[in-house]
Amino acid sequence: MTVATEGTVGWTSPPDARGTPDILYSNFLVLFVCVWTILHHNLQAKDDGYWTIFFRKLRWAVLAVTTPEMLALFAVMQWNAANISVQQMRDLGYKNWTRVHAFYANAGEFLLKALDFPAFPLNAISLHYILQQNRITLPNLSRDNIWDRSKAVHFAKFVVFLQAGWTILHIVTRRIQNLTETPIEVFTAAFIVP
Repeated sequence: MTVATEGTVGWTSPPDARGTPDILYSNFLVLFVCVWTILHHNLQAKDDGYWTIFFRKLRWAVLAVTTPEMLALFAVMQWNAANISVQQMRDLGYKNWTRVHAFYANAGEFLLKALDFPAFPLNAISLHYILQQNRITLPNLSRDNIWDRSKAVHFAKFVVFLQAGWTILHIVTRRIQNLTETPIEVFTAAFIVP
């Protein structure tokens, strides 16, 4: 039976039981924001269109959710490459070169502008080689200057921290009350806890 009401309706409480759409929505939202903030993509080429960038991010997001251990392997490889870069640059006499600089370089953020050739990105290895050959001088870029370029990322990570914390708190509360969790909640918790 439908009851017609006239005028404005104020706050209406949701039903007491959890529904499947609520569970799926909240867990997919947490997975999405976690994946969105942990993936730091390289600098896009100037001719990369919207759909190219979208499908690249989508491919990495699917990889992150379906095989997170592969993403962890890539992160370990990048960490190792950054540590090697720091040692190589310090051997050349660049004592202020840090892992932050190496990650920044490996993301394609250093551009070399050559005569009669379009600018192209240098990674840490190629930058080291060119510096070793005394072809260029290292740009004066401090670690703090690099971090200043990613202030928006800090806000996004704070929002993810709140959302993930709320999800974990929700699961712990259900466990304390001897209520069951769904498999998607367990998966989401396993994804965000490490």
